[in-house]
This record gives sequence, C-alpha cells and structure tokens, in this order.
Amino acid sequence: MREYGMNVEFNGKFYRIISEAEIKQYAIGEMACEMMRFEPSKLKDVLTAAPHFSEPLDKELVVSDLFWLREQLLKQYLLVVAEMISVAFMNMAIEYLTADEENKKEWLKAYTSCDKQKEIGENILKEQPFDSFGADTIGQFLLTLYYGVSQEYCVCAAAFISLAKSGEDPKEMERAQNILDLYNDEHNFQDIDYRLGLYDGRFNSVFTIKSFISLLMFEVAHILDSETQVVKCKSCGHYFIPLKRSDTRYCNYPSPENPEKTCKEIGAQKAWANKEKTDDVTREYRKVYMRYKMTVKRHPDNQEAQQKLNRLTDGIKEWRQKLDAGEAGTADFMRWLEEF
Repeated sequence: MREYGMNVEFNGKFYRIISEAEIKQYAIGEMACEMMRFEPSKLKDVLTAAPHFSEPLDKELVVSDLFWLREQLLKQYLLVVAEMISVAFMNMAIEYLTADEENKKEWLKAYTSCDKQKEIGENILKEQPFDSFGADTIGQFLLTLYYGVSQEYCVCAAAFISLAKSGEDPKEMERAQNILDLYNDEHNFQDIDYRLGLYDGRFNSVFTIKSFISLLMFEVAHILDSETQVVKCKSCGHYFIPLKRSDTRYCNYPSPENPEKTCKEIGAQKAWANKEKTDDVTREYRKVYMRYKMTVKRHPDNQEAQQKLNRLTDGIKEWRQKLDAGEAGTADFMRWLEEF
C-alpha cells in the first residue's frame, strides 16, 4: 500500500488541495488537466542536481534527496504536478527501500530487463556515469525511479487523452478503457484514502490520492457525473476546463509564445488582430463584389463581367483560408483585389 499522497478536499462542487506549500481551489477536471501539462523529459536536469547524487545508496540520504526534490518541484512546477510527481517518487522509493533482499532483486529486475520503453530508458541514461538502471548509487537509484515514474505517467496521459477525445470519437473511449484495464492488472485503481477532517469549524471530506491513475479516475468520475466539458487549447495544445463559457478556445495558463501572458490573453490579441484584418478584407471585397453584381444585373449579356464575378466569389474563399491561417496578409489580398 502506498504511503504518500496528495490531500484533496471535495465539497461536491469544487476541490481544494491541502498542501504545506499552499491551499488552492480547483474546478472539477482542472487537477487532471494540470497534471497532463507535465513533460517528463524536463525533469532529468532537476534530478541530476540532487545534493547526494554521486554518493553510494543510503536510505537516509535518499529520503533527504527526495524531500529536496519536492522543494524543487514546488518552486518550478504547477502545484498538482509538483505534488503528484513527488508522491510517485516517494512511494516508489519506499516500495524498494522497505523490501527484503529477494524482493529488491525482483524490483530492480523489472527495470533492468524491461525494454517496453527502450527509448525513454536510453534518454534517461544518456551522459550518465552508469549504463544501466540499478541502486548502487543515489543518482542511479533516482534515475531508476525516474524511469518508473515516467512509465506510469505515460500510461495515465495516454488514457486521459483518449478519454478527452471520446466525445468526438467513440473508439477513443474504448481505447482508454483498454489502457486502464491493462494497467489495472498490476496496480490498484482505487489507491485513494478517505477521511473526515474537522477544521474551519466544520467536517470536511478529504481524499488522499496516491497515484497518477487514481487521480485520473477520481477526476473522471466527477467529470462524468457533473457533465464537465474538457477542451483542447487552440494555442498551447493542452486540455483545460472552460469555467465561464463553453465555447472558450484558450486556457488561462502561461502561453508558450510569451510566458508572461496567458494563452487566453494571446488568443484575445490574435482574435482582435484577425477581426481588424477580416473587417478590412470584408469592406474592400464588398465594394468590388457589389460593383460587378450590379453590372451583371443591369447587363445580363456581359459575359466578361459575369466571369470576373465568378472568379471573385471563388477566389475570396481561398483568400479567407490563407488569411486565417496566416499564410498571407491584408496587403497581399489587396493586391489581388486590384485585378478587379
């Protein structure tokens, strides 16, 4: 049974993560969406900077480095990511450190002989002073944990993406169920503790979530029950929960284009720029269109005017696509319009 977990209060409408670092409120679905913003490949640099990375394996030093890791994660990552990654490392380390010698060998064997995620393993071991996973040094052990955590996370992410797409493609729901069923053969889906906490002058329902998959299942149950919509951001490509309008296209997280602004802010700027561009295009096109439309109406036998009108109406469709995609600018469109 896993010992560490992320404490989440749930009142039926929203969550509150109860952490030593901070107490933060989340809407239903937001914890899973935030977790899916994690990129495992970026964690390696943090791990290799651990204070006792080069020292022989020692239980107390490992625990010390894992608490150090949690502090670094809380500084550099979103709260859900920091808490759940820390939880995954802690529980996996305890599983090994508290095992007898025979089970330790079996535990290590699962990583030294596993080739299901060969590319991930090779990238983790690249430029390291050892060429295999193991537990001879703290660094080697941390990177072995990293390999195991990455595998668990990738399974969870694959299931989440399929579930998020299931509204558009029923096959994705089946794919997600297959992934979760395979994972359930080896791990406990419901790795969640429940207790009543008496604070703030009332009893509170507090859940301790101890694995990625448990977090996903906890969220999915409430997403389906509340009919919450999960949307893919048009800017960063990550999934998020629209809180006010169901047609919201951009999330409220830092934009990859400009981390000082959110995707929503960047999206609003683009929408305004596109609107101005579209308004200019529409106005100028309308002038030319009406000129030829009236000519054809007054002179039905004017074949040249009819042909130009046909070219104009066919061409505007292509130009709007180019303008929307950013493949052409307003000036390019105006030059084309001058032909008429």
